[in-house]
Amino acid sequence: MKLIADYFRNYVNFSGRTSRRDFWLTVLCLFLINMAILIPYYIAFFKEFFAATKSGVNIQTDPLGFYSRLLSNPVILTLTVIIWLWNLARFIPDLSMTARRLRDAGVTPWWIAISFAIAFGSLLVPIFAFLCLGCCIIMLILLCKPSVKDFDSNHTTDSETTTK
Repeated sequence: MKLIADYFRNYVNFSGRTSRRDFWLTVLCLFLINMAILIPYYIAFFKEFFAATKSGVNIQTDPLGFYSRLLSNPVILTLTVIIWLWNLARFIPDLSMTARRLRDAGVTPWWIAISFAIAFGSLLVPIFAFLCLGCCIIMLILLCKPSVKDFDSNHTTDSETTTK
């Protein structure tokens, strides 16, 4: 719980560093919270989906009727609102924690902006989807890098020793 408390306490702190261990443990905790929200949502969604198709509602011929039936279910509507609010509450803290982790790994946090630019570009130009996938892989590699001792141009890692 300390990790999640620190995550929200530093929600606008884009300076400083986040260790690899703290970053990935926080990501794991957030994943578990997401699953605690999404599993009941998908159970309710598919229960309603199968009930709608059994009653003759066809998503292809009557999509508005299908979605209005889904959103008339109070469980699905409540969980949809909770999911949106949870993701909205996580947006800025995710950015700040990622920026601190990249800085801790000795990488410029501007990689986040590059990732967003490519992701939004892939919405406009479908070929950018391959670039988006490549950028996600690069970000994953950068986030897994070990911490550096200092922010100078040497980028010496904790496991390396320097002799000057």
